[in-house]
Amino acid sequence: MGDAKAGFAYASQVCIECHAVRSGERVSPHTKAPAFELVANTRGMTDWALRVWFQSPHPSMPTLVLSEKQGDDVIAYILSLKNLR
Repeated sequence: MGDAKAGFAYASQVCIECHAVRSGERVSPHTKAPAFELVANTRGMTDWALRVWFQSPHPSMPTLVLSEKQGDDVIAYILSLKNLR
């Protein structure tokens, strides 16, 4: 299980360049990068779905290599945004 606070800290340093990472933000700096809150509230979004998503290449997303802990933390943070709309 990840640490949502650590996930937010990581996202605020690495992901924020392209994604809206804060609660309540719906528009990302990069138009093709979904806001984390919207990702969290996508129907069927689960820990497992995010793990698969992180391991799949995305043409508009740079290749990021997250440690297992970083991945767990970012996933915990994203899922903490579920149902906040």
